[in-house]
Amino acid sequence: MQPPTINAVLKSAPFAPHLSRAHLLRLRREVLLRHIPAGAPLCHKTHRAGHWAGIVQGAVKIHALSPTGRSTTLATFTPGCWFGEGTLLKHECWPFDATAIEDTLVALMPASTFHWLLERSLGFNRFLLDQLNARLGQFIGRCEHARLHHSSRHVAHCISELTDSRLYPDTGNRHLGMSQEELASLAGVSRQIVNRTLGELEDIGAVRVSYGALTLIDPEGLRRFSESFE
Repeated sequence: MQPPTINAVLKSAPFAPHLSRAHLLRLRREVLLRHIPAGAPLCHKTHRAGHWAGIVQGAVKIHALSPTGRSTTLATFTPGCWFGEGTLLKHECWPFDATAIEDTLVALMPASTFHWLLERSLGFNRFLLDQLNARLGQFIGRCEHARLHHSSRHVAHCISELTDSRLYPDTGNRHLGMSQEELASLAGVSRQIVNRTLGELEDIGAVRVSYGALTLIDPEGLRRFSESFE
């Protein structure tokens, strides 16, 4: 399969409808596509943030490492997701590491182009405001859910997040290349809890589990399970 062209990538970007032809012409000249092998870094914590990143194919996780070596996943990004705008807006270094979960194709918009769009496109500003608001709601919701629900329900909640079209535009793709270890890190629980939860979700027909991946069969059933207190 031939990789997508930069024109195709920009045409399908969630912010594309907010841009003029002149904006898109400049992006076609300046946005780069880069392949990141599975397990390879996209960016490092404390390094200068030079790009806004969009996932074209594959998946990337952002994660943090404690001084004792314990790692936790903060978010996972799948095709259609763009991330890093908060860091660019603050002109700061990356506050996290980002690593490809699987072989991944990313689009990189230079920071200078990102700020150029901010100065010239009201629609782009509105898109970023909506995205930042949705991401804030995601983390507040996850914090609330982790504190009030059983750990198995929280695992289901973390999977269900990936069906939110505000955060994950490509919700038509229900096959998630995410291992049980990755899901445990995202939910902040043990792998044993994830394994038990996935078994429950398979029993009710919400997901189908395969090696290193899972497929969403019934997203609404998944959501109902995640919100129950039983």
